[in-house]
Amino acid sequence: MMRSPECQELLLDGPAFILLTCIALRAKRRIGYNKLGLELGEAMIGDYENIGLSRQNYRTAKQHLEDGHFATFKPTTKGTIAKLCDSRVFDINTDCCQPTSQPTANQQDGHFATNKPTTKGTIAKLCDSRVCDINTDCCQPTSQPTANQQPTTNEEDKNAGESTRARELPEYPDIGQVQAHAAIIGLAPWKAEDWFNEMEACGWLDHLKRPVHSWQAMLARIKTRWEADGRPSGPPTKTGPNGHLVAHRIHLEKCIEIKEQELEKLKGTTSESWQRDRWPDDWKRRPILEAEIKALKAQYLQS
Repeated sequence: MMRSPECQELLLDGPAFILLTCIALRAKRRIGYNKLGLELGEAMIGDYENIGLSRQNYRTAKQHLEDGHFATFKPTTKGTIAKLCDSRVFDINTDCCQPTSQPTANQQDGHFATNKPTTKGTIAKLCDSRVCDINTDCCQPTSQPTANQQPTTNEEDKNAGESTRARELPEYPDIGQVQAHAAIIGLAPWKAEDWFNEMEACGWLDHLKRPVHSWQAMLARIKTRWEADGRPSGPPTKTGPNGHLVAHRIHLEKCIEIKEQELEKLKGTTSESWQRDRWPDDWKRRPILEAEIKALKAQYLQS
């Protein structure tokens, strides 16, 4: 703000001074892209309520600024474009000097990136670093090491790569380590050996194809499942004194329960003679269900 007679006189006109201050604060100062399409020194106004003016005060202030040749106003569909006429009251310090490098066509048009369609997709490229500077390594790298870098041999590079891969891959146990840990946590030897063989066959990946990072933790989960199955003393089989399938017995129990419920529904509460005459198909179904339930119960006892 300038210490000029015009400034001191405009201070007496509150609405006009407020509007001129708003124009000076919003005025475009630099060359470059602007989404409103403003030129240097121009500002978009019209929201008089945001600067504490009424509609009448706003119109009067515009008229006073135009009469005093402090600013010009140009109405548009998006609002009113105001521009300072001079720097008698405010100097917005516009960057009107010639830049050190000539702006490109894309910079003059306000373009930030170019798009190149291809068969595989669209290739986008930044036009300049007005918004983002990606710091591209555009210089040719030199093969000579710097003062802080020591030359390395092929053997050293090979050893470094092997050590890196060794750190990335976890160390897997052998069958002896698995059996020893199984004895500590109380897992059956046959279950520990079965799990070890499965891990060796699938490359130490779990059922979701994820690499095993802690085999001790996974073996503890195997023990939990083994105990939930009733701590079988051998691999699961459908016959034999050892290794009865708990899942198979549960399946038989469920089948028996479903068929017994169906039989009870067929029996109902009415007399048998009335049912035989009313629903002959259901009456024929009853002995079949009774025979199936009997067979399932016998199978359950033998499992």
